[in-house]
Amino acid sequence: GGIRLLVLASGNGPQLMDDPDSTILSLPAVLFRWGEGNNGLQWKNQGRGTLRLLRNTDGMVCLVHHHNNTQRVLARHVLSEEMKLERSFGANNAWVYTASADMADVANAVLVLALRFDTDAEAETFRIAFEAGRDTNVARSKRCF
Repeated sequence: GGIRLLVLASGNGPQLMDDPDSTILSLPAVLFRWGEGNNGLQWKNQGRGTLRLLRNTDGMVCLVHHHNNTQRVLARHVLSEEMKLERSFGANNAWVYTASADMADVANAVLVLALRFDTDAEAETFRIAFEAGRDTNVARSKRCF
């Protein structure tokens, strides 16, 4: 297939190349977001899809999660120093982390997200790649200053 480009920032910012050469990791996962629901604060299932760690044109590692049926982007962010993985749901196949996001009604909102993988091994593979990508991004950003 062809190469799809996803713009990460408006204007002439870095682009995310969603092609095999830029893919670091690709796994099926379910994304959850902590937020207000019918019963107060709760985990809300955002959908099952393909989670990818990708390297953008600036060499930064980004997380992108697409819904399986609609291909809608469920999550998209550059891995940053503040993003730490914590075990979730008392299970070895899920991770929780926070990410900053600009939303329609709130600038710089902090989202609490969770990813549940099919197996413990996939969750561990994700953790290793996520932390390596985050550390790469931190090292690259410190060289810029």
